[in-house]
Amino acid sequence: MPSKSTHFVSYKQRHCTDIFCLILFIIFIFIYGFISLLTISQGNPISLIQPSDSLGNICGQDEFKSKPYQIYFDISKCLTDGGLGFLCPTTKLCVSSCPKHYSHYQSLQTIENAGYLPKNYTRRQLICMYGFNPITDSRTIIELVNNGLCAPYTIESEPFLGRCLPAMFINLFDYENHQTSQANVSITDINTHMFGIDSISDVGRVILADLDQIKESLALFILVACVLTLLYMFAVKQLTRLIVTLTIILFLVILFICSSFCWYTIYTGQDLVYEYSTVARIVNDFIKLRTIYMIFGCITTFIFLLSLFVICTLFDRVRFSII
Repeated sequence: MPSKSTHFVSYKQRHCTDIFCLILFIIFIFIYGFISLLTISQGNPISLIQPSDSLGNICGQDEFKSKPYQIYFDISKCLTDGGLGFLCPTTKLCVSSCPKHYSHYQSLQTIENAGYLPKNYTRRQLICMYGFNPITDSRTIIELVNNGLCAPYTIESEPFLGRCLPAMFINLFDYENHQTSQANVSITDINTHMFGIDSISDVGRVILADLDQIKESLALFILVACVLTLLYMFAVKQLTRLIVTLTIILFLVILFICSSFCWYTIYTGQDLVYEYSTVARIVNDFIKLRTIYMIFGCITTFIFLLSLFVICTLFDRVRFSII
């Protein structure tokens, strides 16, 4: 029986055919390594969960051990569009305790000008930058606030996960009486008794406890996901060309729709999610939906363009691989 001729390619004829992608991959590895090294050497992951001031100092640690709470100069800026909502563009300081009184710089200035109370009493109610003493300063209270040295107002606050939040938020948890006058429990008590949280370290424990309660349903969903994955792999093996083509098209279509929806909402201001979703309205009070759309739109647009570029560049290879 005549033997079949073997197609042999000399080693000298073999070479890297994806030089451009290889260069991109090497550049990505170097950039990723540089960013990782920079993050590890100069970053502080604890600041992502622990309260910190505007200078990057962690409240309750090192020289700020006696000041475990974070306070905002103007907490109303956290709920506006004047910057990324989750960054809260206002001065933050570490304090030993949250304020227990309400004051406004205009009213304090009026009281000081009228001479109803001594200067040291009115200015003692101000919350100012580290090392600054408003009592000995000759400028007016309005000038101190306009220069960013002191907070414009203080609100009766309670600590929540290390942050001083307005005590009026306690009404959100007052389900029994629905009357502020009958609410004689603090935010700390609510965190401890209702949620079992008295420090940031307990958040993980609460999450694990919740997962333990739904472990049966979670296991069922994981099992269903595994079965669907196996069925998909079997379908890919039997109908490779059709499945891979549909998957690529569906992937690009979903990215294009998500990206288009985000940019359409940003430029037209017609937010259908906010209009028909109560959850979206609640989320918008803490993290502006416009910010979420902008971030999600940038990510989906980048992935869509990158995927489209890779598919167009390697179209022949993708086509040959599924034949």
